Amino acid sequence: MNDLVKKVLFFDKTISVLTVLSVIIIIAIIVTSIYANETKSRNKALRAQLSEINALASGVVGTKGFVDSKEKKIGMRKTKGVVSTMQQTLTSLDLKAKTLKPLDKKKVLEYLEENAELEIESTDLNHIVNLLYNIESSPLPIKIKSTSIKTSFEDPDKFTLKMMLALITKG
Repeated sequence: MNDLVKKVLFFDKTISVLTVLSVIIIIAIIVTSIYANETKSRNKALRAQLSEINALASGVVGTKGFVDSKEKKIGMRKTKGVVSTMQQTLTSLDLKAKTLKPLDKKKVLEYLEENAELEIESTDLNHIVNLLYNIESSPLPIKIKSTSIKTSFEDPDKFTLKMMLALITKG
């Protein structure tokens, strides 16, 4: 009978140990499964962020290319200032300025903004449009700050144009 008791107790211990090991393995599987799911969801979120960053990066690269090309154009043509630039533009259009004088210069970050005042009398709308187009399509960054156009009393087809301009260069 002793042998039978020993066999039952030994068998019981083996079953107990196997049961404990089974429970530990099941708990380990559950924890690993939860961790794997969290890792998958985090990985998915990181991939979405990465795709957003890539989209933004391509936009930044495009903008940087545009800025670099504009800076290259500025560097290719050295200017002496907004007055000389506008004088060249007016000469190419056969216009004469009544007033073309430099104003103040402002430093904005790494750029220098040089202001000027331009006044042209007795001109027609075609010349005004051509002047505005040349300023707009100029490779130099010229900014029109303000514009006023008035008709003359003697001839309603002739106008007086006053403009405040700014040339932006690297300072």
